[in-house]
Amino acid sequence: MSISNTFVQIGLVSLVLTGTIVSGAHAQESNSAIEGIIEPYQTIQIPATEVGTLARIDVREGDKVRKGQTLAQVDDRVLQASLAAARVAKDAKGNLRVAQAERDVKRRQLACLEELRNRGNATQRETDRALADFESSDARLQAVNEDLEIRRFEYERILAQIEKRVLQSPIDGVVANINKDAGEFVAPTDPIVMTIVQLDIVHAIFSLPISAVSTIVPGKTVRITVGLNDLPAQGVVETIAPIADAKSGTVRVKIRVANQNGRIFSGSSCRWEIDANTPNQITSVPSRGAIMAEATRKMKDR
Repeated sequence: MSISNTFVQIGLVSLVLTGTIVSGAHAQESNSAIEGIIEPYQTIQIPATEVGTLARIDVREGDKVRKGQTLAQVDDRVLQASLAAARVAKDAKGNLRVAQAERDVKRRQLACLEELRNRGNATQRETDRALADFESSDARLQAVNEDLEIRRFEYERILAQIEKRVLQSPIDGVVANINKDAGEFVAPTDPIVMTIVQLDIVHAIFSLPISAVSTIVPGKTVRITVGLNDLPAQGVVETIAPIADAKSGTVRVKIRVANQNGRIFSGSSCRWEIDANTPNQITSVPSRGAIMAEATRKMKDR
């Protein structure tokens, strides 16, 4: 190709671009078309909340997971041993039985002395001492019960620590990426093990000119096209950013799109033909393919 032809193509591309932005002459690349991007409805990073070595990873990238499903586990052998000891301690009833028996004896002794005192066969001092012994035995029984309660809480604390070492999915979704391998140490400075995304619903993210936002309201049903093949899809306006971007003069709009069949891939481009009642000042740069196609057509016409 000669240098002159190259400059001719560049000039035609510039003319097409300028003509599209100013007048919107080409029908397929309407001035009301806004380009956006498809993103997962939720993107959740799964951290290991307990420091330790990853004992296992139960999923692979691309696997579908259910809410509550086990994804990975941090080594818990030391805690399991502590849990076994705590279980024995909380279930130990020997001290409790001794304390109960001692209190029962002291209660009977006190009742017997009170009866003897009423008959004049025991002194008040003997009765008072028996009462003090009974109250002391009752306090010892209470102390044993409190100690057992503390042991029960200790058992539950260790059990909770073990449960925290099991990483579970908080949503129904797909494993997007895994950052750690089994056997790798998980530190507080780098706790993320994997990322889960929700793809049965996706977000179409658009940056709308401020002049177009007045016609868009949350809950409005809109039609968009997705990908290079312009796959048609219907969505609902979910959120409109309350603050505009000062540099671009645009407002971020999220459209919720159902994707149960998985036809829409996250990361795909998408386009939104703004309604006809949107102000005519809305402009957008057409895609590179459309520009080159128009340039080629004009060269052939010459």
